[in-house]
Formats: sequence, structure tokens, C-alpha cells
Amino acid sequence: APNIKSMFNGFVVQGGKDGTDEPGTNVPLLAIWPGTIPGGQVSHRLIDFTDILPTFAEIAGIPKPPDYGILDGISFYGDMTGNGPVNQRSTIYCAYNSDPPTPNKKWVRWVQNDTYKLYDTSRHEQAGQFIRLEKGKPDGPPLDLNQLTPEERVIIKQFARALIKNRQASIY
Repeated sequence: APNIKSMFNGFVVQGGKDGTDEPGTNVPLLAIWPGTIPGGQVSHRLIDFTDILPTFAEIAGIPKPPDYGILDGISFYGDMTGNGPVNQRSTIYCAYNSDPPTPNKKWVRWVQNDTYKLYDTSRHEQAGQFIRLEKGKPDGPPLDLNQLTPEERVIIKQFARALIKNRQASIY
């Protein structure tokens, strides 16, 4: 619920795990498989829910199902085992709705990498905000779009294209 507060590395997070900022969406993935996944590893790569099916297909030694539509997930099996290519994604696309979808309920959409996040430009109180992320902290204030570095201008354009592409493919 939006009025619940929780602590995240000493910072108060409005909304707890029901929010769209980093503490609400950045969660650990633990994988334990004695004899296959070496213990004590830590990876900071971006993993998205769409990466689960390709990873399990690779583990099972079967191809990704051809009749599920476009599957753009990336297997992280090689990353876990250390025995294969590490195909990392550069960004993740998120679409979130805390309630069952209804015509009046707003979806929150964004694209992010390890350093930046761009919220969709429609139907959300954070619409169009471009944020620099800091590890272990809630989302900071939006960057002034008139004062972006040349590198940030390239990133925001890439993120905007990803938002458009994913929104067109979305059923939400």
C-alpha cells in the first residue's frame, strides 16, 4: 500500500515493496544447485522475468518454445555456472500495476539499466522523469533534461526507443 514505509539500507522507502523505485523492484535472485552452481558467487547483471524461460530451457537442454510469441529473454545459465557465454542485457523494460488491470488503473512503465531509469511519458505521476540511480538508495530526483551530458542524451534516446518498442508490443 502507498502509505506503508519500510527501511532500505537506512533510507525510508515510501510504499515499501509496492513501489516502482529501486528498493521496490531491485530484488535478489538466489540460485542454489550443488555441483552445478558454485557457491559464494555474486552477479550484478540485469535480469528480467523474461530471462527465466530461456534459462530454464537451456538448463533442460531444449529450445525455447516457438509458439509463445516473441521471446526476447536472455538465458543467464552461463553466468550462474561460469561455464558458458554471459549474454548480458543492457536494459530492462518494466510494466507494473499493483492492482488487477482495469481501464481506470494506470500502468507504470519504465526502462532502466544499472545507472539510469526513464519513466514512460504517459499516465503516471513520474511521467518523463529521467533518473540517475544510486546503489542501495531510493530513486533520486529527476535530472534536468536541459542539463544532460552528451552521454546521458544518447542514453535517454535509447531508453525512449525501448519504451516505444516495448509499449507497442505490450498487451497492457
